[in-house]
Amino acid sequence: PLRDSDGTLIGAIETVRDVTEQKKAERQIQRAYATTHTILEHAPIGVMLINEEGDVEYANPAMAAISGISVERSGTINIFGLPTYEKAGLTDKIRSSIAGRPFRLGPAEYTSHYGSKTTVRNFIGVPLEEDGKKKVLVFVEDVTEPKRMEALLKSERETFHAILEKAPSGVILAAQDGAFLYLNPEFMSITGYSLEDVPNGRTWFRKAYPDEAYRHEVVRTWMEDLSTPGIDRVFRIRCKDGTEKDVEFRPGRLEDGKSLTIMSDITGRKSAE
Repeated sequence: PLRDSDGTLIGAIETVRDVTEQKKAERQIQRAYATTHTILEHAPIGVMLINEEGDVEYANPAMAAISGISVERSGTINIFGLPTYEKAGLTDKIRSSIAGRPFRLGPAEYTSHYGSKTTVRNFIGVPLEEDGKKKVLVFVEDVTEPKRMEALLKSERETFHAILEKAPSGVILAAQDGAFLYLNPEFMSITGYSLEDVPNGRTWFRKAYPDEAYRHEVVRTWMEDLSTPGIDRVFRIRCKDGTEKDVEFRPGRLEDGKSLTIMSDITGRKSAE
């Protein structure tokens, strides 16, 4: 307001400043924040923001699901006061990350102090600075189910391998390109050939069926039977020591493209017949 010497209002001075760019910048920041917040809220891995004092300033829903602690309750937790974090070595890792050193820890089995939920987790810490204060962003990945499946698969493989090793029939496991991946002890007992002797189907057919005409017939029949599982064929093979045997074969193709062939020595049966 403008007033004269008597204090009477005689006018006004108005200052106008163009804040268009400032408002654009503010809107961009708001959009960026909204996008980041949406990503964090829907991220499939847990995310925590921890300050210098060890307080959890933010935890996303995935972190709540992993830990068994609600998002609201997470805000009341001080990481440096958790004995489970101390035992797992996470306390020192987080302190070092606040000091500027990123870290990676896991996979490690961890039981939540408050939620009492046991999971297998990977931890990644990324240092950051916000408003001049040092903090750490911790990403937590729950790998409990993949680890369980991995252990189950390993157990199944070991069981399968043990069965093949003790099977009363010979077994050939071959890759799509014809390379022999596995020959069990009974195969070697029947034929005398090891994986070094017959590393692939081509070598096997040449050694087991030295007669070219007969070999072509066997290969043709073998390929046909691969696409028609459940068919048994009897071929006469030449063993490593030069003897000949009548062997019954049942080839089949697996879902991953490999082929599995079961073979039995029926020389004694054929002789009896």
